[in-house]
Amino acid sequence: MKIKLYQIEASDINRDIIFEGLDEILEKSGGRFPSERYRCVFDGDVEAKDTEDLFYIFNMRLPNGYKGRSMSVSDVVEFENKPGNSCFLFCERIGFKEISFNAKLVKSC
Repeated sequence: MKIKLYQIEASDINRDIIFEGLDEILEKSGGRFPSERYRCVFDGDVEAKDTEDLFYIFNMRLPNGYKGRSMSVSDVVEFENKPGNSCFLFCERIGFKEISFNAKLVKSC
């Protein structure tokens, strides 16, 4: 499965939202999802059937060359169904939620 993984950059400016749930991030960002505060940390194929597999891979079996931290709350996964047609899932404390995410505002991998 081809995915991209986005994480909030660890910096003083992002300390208020990093590792926060979706509701907290939206509240602190005035109701708008802050895609521009993310960076792409992985772009490639992984052997996963679902989000549980992805969570395991990015915590226990990191892909070669991976430069991000372990997958956690506030991370966003992009699934590319077809070129130009993606689905974005936000990693919550329990499970994932589909969100609107503007990948054009993100620092590329």
